[in-house]
Amino acid sequence: MEKMVRNYIYLDGKFLPENEAKVSVFSGGVLYGEGLFETMRANHGQVFRLEEHLARLKKGAKVLGLKVPKDLENSKQIIQQLVKLNNLPDAYLRLMLIRDEKKGASLVFLCRDIKNYLKKKTSWTCVIVQNIRQNEYSPLSRIKSLNYLPMLLARKEAESKGTNEGILLNTKGEICEGTRTNIFVITENGILNTPPIECGCLSGITRKVVMELAQRLKLEVRKERIKTEDLKQAKEVFLTNSLIGVMPVTKINRQIIGNGRIGLLTWKIKQTYSNLIGK
Repeated sequence: MEKMVRNYIYLDGKFLPENEAKVSVFSGGVLYGEGLFETMRANHGQVFRLEEHLARLKKGAKVLGLKVPKDLENSKQIIQQLVKLNNLPDAYLRLMLIRDEKKGASLVFLCRDIKNYLKKKTSWTCVIVQNIRQNEYSPLSRIKSLNYLPMLLARKEAESKGTNEGILLNTKGEICEGTRTNIFVITENGILNTPPIECGCLSGITRKVVMELAQRLKLEVRKERIKTEDLKQAKEVFLTNSLIGVMPVTKINRQIIGNGRIGLLTWKIKQTYSNLIGK
């Protein structure tokens, strides 16, 4: 008889089998999507730039008026133990802070096999989302809120058109971000450009790392507003987040980017990022 694999979850100070980890149906997270999350990738129990993920979560907690539990400071040890319990050397991690009517906030760590999340693709295709726009004036555009329905609907629109990711515009019609990614555009003269935070995009951890690496590679980096027509003239385009790292984009709205292959500068940045993570 095959042995059942138990998946463990961390909830408010305890490591519990997933069928025992429960939150109240009256919690703000369930009733209103009142809470925050961080998505991270762990290699052998180590999360790259963990402190920056935690700092972003704390900043979001101030916006929502959420009390941060003390055990958040033990996140490194919690992650190491959770990965060990689940026997996952390469893991997808999700940290959640959920409004609770009694505790103030519940702290949750989920752990899954990264292979079940990532599909083996060397590049993605995208579509500009038509039915959803990011509100650059909303404080929710600056945090990773559990109220994720707009992004989910935008992603479903992209998938219904046979693409891997949807690119969101803001209320002014400017390029903002992907449904789960930040976007970078490389111009014909080799300038690396990404939308500024003022456009409504999230301040991604990998976005920041890529800008640092690009400067090391002596590339000019700009944070400037990007229009849809700029994508048509782009030499290269790529997306970033903590799980996929650097993902080249070969087609947007059925239009081929560059020569339809991974561009030279994108490849350099991708390799440099992979080497950094490997260390």
